[in-house]
Amino acid sequence: AALQFPTCRAVLQNDEAKDDEVSHAGDGSGLKSQSFFGQEAIRAEGDGAQLTWPMERGVVPEDQQDTMVQVWEHALKSILQGELDDLPILLCDKPGTHIKDRMWMVEVMFENFKVRSLSIFNTGVSALFSTGKTRGLMVESGEGCTHSVPIFEGYAIPHATF
Repeated sequence: AALQFPTCRAVLQNDEAKDDEVSHAGDGSGLKSQSFFGQEAIRAEGDGAQLTWPMERGVVPEDQQDTMVQVWEHALKSILQGELDDLPILLCDKPGTHIKDRMWMVEVMFENFKVRSLSIFNTGVSALFSTGKTRGLMVESGEGCTHSVPIFEGYAIPHATF
């Protein structure tokens, strides 16, 4: 079975959660919270868990950054189970991503996860590279957004991207 990167998180508040899987909610209620990721999160929503999708149209809004860090932490530590200081990381972002969003990703990866190397690629360029080509037009269509990215010699042409 292929690894599937989690795209959501669910938090279930209860007083019967297992001690080794919980952290206290911190609100003085005495309730504990249990986090689930990916498909487990979607299933937990049926049990009353609060489901959160930290990305909106390819961007992580500021109010969802902590959730995205938790999703990355789960993926890197629980799914990949690698030593992060030995693991090079490749992140893909959508065309036109603001520099402050890229800087936030860089800060989290180096400061929180202590990765040794990081590269952030435009999704269109990454998709074209996967075909072994460096020139072309990549059209990406997903939930809530579509992009056309002209690429020449491995570089997206930003003023022609829409």
